[in-house]
Amino acid sequence: MNLRERALQVTPGGAQTRSKRVTVFPPDFPQFLAKAKGAHVWDVDGRRYVDWICALGAIGLGHQYPAVDEAVREQLGKGVSFSLATPIEIETAETLQQVLPGADMVRFCKTGSEATEGAMRIARLVTGRDLIVSIGYHGWHSVHDAALPMSQGVPNAMKTLVCDAAWGSYTAFEYLEENKIKPAAVLLEAMRDAEPPAAYVSWIKQWCVKYGALLILDEMVTGFRWAIGGAGQYFSVTPDLATYGKAMANGYPLAAIVGRQDHMQHASYVSGTFGGECVSLAAAKATIEIYQRNDVIKHIWSVGLALQRGFNVLGRDQGLQMTGYPVHPRITGERRMEFISHAAKNGVLFHPSGFNVSYSHTMAEVSETLVACRKALEAMQ
Repeated sequence: MNLRERALQVTPGGAQTRSKRVTVFPPDFPQFLAKAKGAHVWDVDGRRYVDWICALGAIGLGHQYPAVDEAVREQLGKGVSFSLATPIEIETAETLQQVLPGADMVRFCKTGSEATEGAMRIARLVTGRDLIVSIGYHGWHSVHDAALPMSQGVPNAMKTLVCDAAWGSYTAFEYLEENKIKPAAVLLEAMRDAEPPAAYVSWIKQWCVKYGALLILDEMVTGFRWAIGGAGQYFSVTPDLATYGKAMANGYPLAAIVGRQDHMQHASYVSGTFGGECVSLAAAKATIEIYQRNDVIKHIWSVGLALQRGFNVLGRDQGLQMTGYPVHPRITGERRMEFISHAAKNGVLFHPSGFNVSYSHTMAEVSETLVACRKALEAMQ
C-alpha cells in the first residue's frame, strides 16, 4: 500500500484537517510532505517546493524560524506541561497585551474552534442572553455549525442559538431590530478574500454598543497578518473580545481569547489541561517579539503585492487572476485547479482556497514562483 491508501485506512479523508484532505488538491499535487525550512517544503520523494500555503496560515515567520525554535529548545530543557502555573504563561500574556487591541486579559487554549467557542460562552455569561450572530467561518464546533445549512451531527435545539448572517450584509441586523431580538454577541470574521463594505466593522461595533451585545472579532486568519493585531488594528476598532491563533506561535499549537478585564473574568470557565503547555507559549512569545522588533507586516504586504501584480500580468490571457489581499491571496478563474496542478509540477504550492505569505518569503521566491507560473500557464495552452 502507498501512503495515500494507508492514510485513508486509518484517517477520515486521509489527513487530520479538512483543508488538507487528499481530495482537496488537484492531480500531480504532492500529497505528503516530509520537511520544511524557511519558505520551502520537501515532499516524501525529496522534491522541493516554494510553499505559499504556510500550514493554512499558521506559519507567519517561516518554517523552522531560528529564534522561535531556539526558544522552543530552551523551554524543552525545562519541561513541557507542569502541575502548577508557570511564569511563561504570565510573560506570554503580557507580551500579547502589548500588541493586541483591548487585550486586558488573556486565556490560552489550543485551537481556533476552542477559542471561538469560549468567547461565545463568555459573551453569554456577560449578557445573560443566548443568541449569537455569526458572520464568517469560526471552526467546527457544534454551536457555530448549528447555524449552517449543511451542519451534521448537531442537535436541532442548537439551531435557535446562532443566527448565520451573510458577510458584508446588514439584513440580519434589520431582522433582529424588527423583531426586537437582542443577541449576546456578534462573532465576526471581518475579512478574508475581499474588502468589506465601507465602515462595516465599525458599524457593527456601534450596533453592538446600541443593543448591549458584545463584538467578538475572530482574528484567526487576520491576526499577525493584516496587522499584528489583525482586523481590529487594521480598522481601528477595539472589540469586546477577540480570538487569535494560527500565526501567533508560528506553527506551534496555540490559540487565545483576549478582551476587557470585566468580561474576561468569566473565562475561568474556559479551562483545559494543555492551555498552559509551555513549549507553544515560548514559541508565541518569541514570535511576537520578532514581530515587535522587525517590520514583519510591512514585509509580507510588500512581497505579497509583488507576487500578485506579477501573476496578474501572466495569468490574464488564461482568465486567471490572483485576487484578495496581498497577505492572503487566492487564484480565481475557471481553470484555477488545472493551473494549481501545473504549478505544483513546476515546484510551487498554492492552496485552492487561498494561501499566505510569510516573513521568509523574499523577492527571490517571488521570481522563482513567477517563472514556475509562466511554465504552468504555457503547459495549459
